[in-house]
Amino acid sequence: MPSTPRTYTAISTLGADGRPAHFITAQPVGAVVIQQFGTRPERFLLTDVQLADGSFVAEPLDRYL
Repeated sequence: MPSTPRTYTAISTLGADGRPAHFITAQPVGAVVIQQFGTRPERFLLTDVQLADGSFVAEPLDRYL
């Protein structure tokens, strides 16, 4: 059964407008998705942690290597 789409905030990532980067996906919690906000694609882990704005946390994976 497909998941309901959720809005995610990419932690420590800014969009082109200088605000926190957001994206929408129906992938399940625990999935790793690829998003591009700057010059290169980056992997994010989807979590079930909800922020005050109602979005959920997407943890960047490639920065921790």
